[in-house]
Amino acid sequence: MIVGVQLLCWIVSGAVFVFNDIDNVHGDYEFERPIAAAVDPGLLGARARRAAAALTAASGGIGGVSKVVLTTRMGRPVFAVYQGNARTPLGFVDAETGTVVGPIQAAQAEGIAKAHYKGSAGVRSVRWLEAAPLEYRGGPLPVYRVDFDDSKHTSFFISPESGAVVMRRNRPWRIFDFFWMLHTMDYANRDDFNHRLIRTAAVLAALAGLSGAVLLFQRFLPLRRGRGPDSNRA
Repeated sequence: MIVGVQLLCWIVSGAVFVFNDIDNVHGDYEFERPIAAAVDPGLLGARARRAAAALTAASGGIGGVSKVVLTTRMGRPVFAVYQGNARTPLGFVDAETGTVVGPIQAAQAEGIAKAHYKGSAGVRSVRWLEAAPLEYRGGPLPVYRVDFDDSKHTSFFISPESGAVVMRRNRPWRIFDFFWMLHTMDYANRDDFNHRLIRTAAVLAALAGLSGAVLLFQRFLPLRRGRGPDSNRA
C-alpha cells in the first residue's frame, strides 16, 4: 500500500507537470521588463573608478573590487560595484553625482513592482522580510515582498540593494511546487531529489513492478506436467 500510494503520487504529479503551462507557473504572463533608460557612455572611465573608491570607503575600506557596471536603477544611471566573484553588487553609486545610493524604501519597492506588473490589480501589501518563507528559498535576504490583489495571488520579491525583482510567485507556482514536493519526496525543503527516502521508494517500486510481472507470467503459464483435469481427484 505504501509503495502503491507513492506510485500514485508520482503519476498524478507527473500529469500535473505535463498539463501545466510552465510560463504560467513562472508568472511570465504577469511580468514585464520596462525598457531601460539609455546611459551616457561618457560616464565610464575615471568616474567608474571614483565610484568604486567611494563605495569602498563607504563600506569601511573593503577592497577587492572586481568590476564596475554602468546600469540604471529606478530610471537613473548608476554604477553597480562588484566584489570578487559575487553575483550581487556590493552597492551602487549614482553615476552623475558620485554619491553612494542607499537601499530602497517600501514605497520605492512598491513602485518597482508596479512597473514590472502587467496586470491591472492593485498592491495588497508590501512586507520587509528578514527570514525567507519556503517559497523564497535560495534568494538573497533581506527582501521586500510585494503582494498583488489578483486572482493568482501574485507576489514579487524585490532586493532592497539592487531594486531588482529577484523572484516572483503565484498560485499556479505554489500548486506546482506542492506536487513537486510529492514527486521528489522532499517534504522539508522541496529541492533535493537525490535523498535516501526517494532512493528507497524507487527500489521498492521497482521490486513491486518486478514481482507483479512475475505473478502475471505465472498466471498465464500452462499447467505443469502431471497435472490435468483429474489430478486433484481422490
